[in-house]
Amino acid sequence: MKKFIFVLAAALTMCGVWSCQKNAGGGDGDVLETSWDKAVTEHPFLANFPEYEYDFQGNYYEGSGFEQFQVWDRAGTQEKYDTYVAKLNSSGFATGSNESKWEKLIGGEEYTATMNPFSAGNVIITFMVEGE
Repeated sequence: MKKFIFVLAAALTMCGVWSCQKNAGGGDGDVLETSWDKAVTEHPFLANFPEYEYDFQGNYYEGSGFEQFQVWDRAGTQEKYDTYVAKLNSSGFATGSNESKWEKLIGGEEYTATMNPFSAGNVIITFMVEGE
């Protein structure tokens, strides 16, 4: 019986690993290893944000009235984080009461980039557009 439970637990773990490593673009919650050019091609709203120049893992979500894409650079550095903050500022994005969120209105749509504080070698940026 212990062997059966162990095999079942191992099988469930492997199913979880495979489902978290989808390589398809588009669709709710797809995870993909990508570059900025590829992400913009698959999700055109990202063209309104400054380019993130490094390789990253991306997660895309679509909901009622919004699209969201998350960049997760697991080889992040404080320099990458600071450089991207400077790019947001120079591209006309502004922070409001939330210092980790940059916003810009383009053609009646609200574009936001939210940056998690740099931590443990990870740069995480969530890009979102909300329609009228």
